Amino acid sequence: MTRFGKALPLAALTALICLLFGGCFSFLWEREVYEQTPHLAQQAEEVFISEELQASNESELRETIINAIRNRLTEAEIDIVNYSGQMTREAVSILLSDISNSEPIADFTVRSLWGDLQRVVSSYILTINIRYLTEEQPAIQTASGAMGLRTRITDALLAYQPRLTFEMRYYDTESYDPEEIVRAYYDENPAWSAEMPSLTISLYPSDIEAPHRIADLNFAYQTPPGVLLKKKELTESRAEELLSHLPEFPAEDPGEEPGRREAQLVRWIHDTLCETVVHDEDTYLREVNTGEKEAGDAHTAYGALVGESAVSEGYAMAFKLLCGLLNVECRIVRGQIDGVGHTWNLVRIGEFWYHISAGLDDRGPTPVYAAFLLSDEEAGARRMSGFEGLPSALPGVWSYETIPALGAEEPEEAVFTS
Repeated sequence: MTRFGKALPLAALTALICLLFGGCFSFLWEREVYEQTPHLAQQAEEVFISEELQASNESELRETIINAIRNRLTEAEIDIVNYSGQMTREAVSILLSDISNSEPIADFTVRSLWGDLQRVVSSYILTINIRYLTEEQPAIQTASGAMGLRTRITDALLAYQPRLTFEMRYYDTESYDPEEIVRAYYDENPAWSAEMPSLTISLYPSDIEAPHRIADLNFAYQTPPGVLLKKKELTESRAEELLSHLPEFPAEDPGEEPGRREAQLVRWIHDTLCETVVHDEDTYLREVNTGEKEAGDAHTAYGALVGESAVSEGYAMAFKLLCGLLNVECRIVRGQIDGVGHTWNLVRIGEFWYHISAGLDDRGPTPVYAAFLLSDEEAGARRMSGFEGLPSALPGVWSYETIPALGAEEPEEAVFTS
């Protein structure tokens, strides 16, 4: 809402000035006041800072006011000389209103913005008064392009920061999706991923057509950052401990099928998880019965490696962590089995990708190999779905029968159960 005051009569004040300066000079001084209030918030105590500035056209005047807001000024006096546009109450009111509603920094930080216009002969003095929503300026970072945005968000996630505010000149909500970046980071960093934060995104201005935006991201963690950091350290330590028991693999024969060492590593990781982790049947059954995913360690690499109890997601996250430490290319697959949510992995061995689910194979005293190195067709035949858009798993040369197991016992007959 915009509010205008009336012009004040100044005849008495003019006479007083003439008297004080020992003579009279004539000038026009018209005082006009207007105020713009974009939204309400609790008013904080401010210290008024005055700074003399200049502008000669609307573009310069706009930039001067925006810079005053960026510099957290509460009062700025602007000399307007040789102004090329209209300098009227209505023109300035429109400008202040547009700044309040369309400029990200104003929409994000300003509670109210108004001006006091004085005309002296052919020049003007515009005094801008600004009130802010918060007493202190929130930290605003800059981001440029998809890579810059990803870096800002991943840096905040790595430190378990509860908030990230960034300004971006060309922000496209379809191309730059913070939720997608958070999900990808969670899947790519299983040691870090002791808890998936809930994300709230506020955009300034809120108009979806505006290319220039400030985005305020709030990451809500149920667990204190210090505890999450400790879980990360324990997960990494446990993974390194498991890898210390990795047997020696013989060098590959140049004449044999490529990828034998990777295949042996994958089988070793699969069998190690099946031996050290217990499938959390209680959590699994509750989630199947309610149709809702529970928060907790069972879905994390921490739960699988340190707690030694997990559902399929925990197995898959631990599997990816160990693959990463052994330089085996691996991805997380969040799909379904018979329509029930299930998480597993895609691993690359040689030139081929394979589906593998240690969580599905760990349902007894010894591992089975019902979901071990499957092609897309084989995975589909086993009622697994939801892996569209991922690398194609074509029939490859490796299976549990063809991988040298380094003295391991022969596997049980593969029996598929969900």
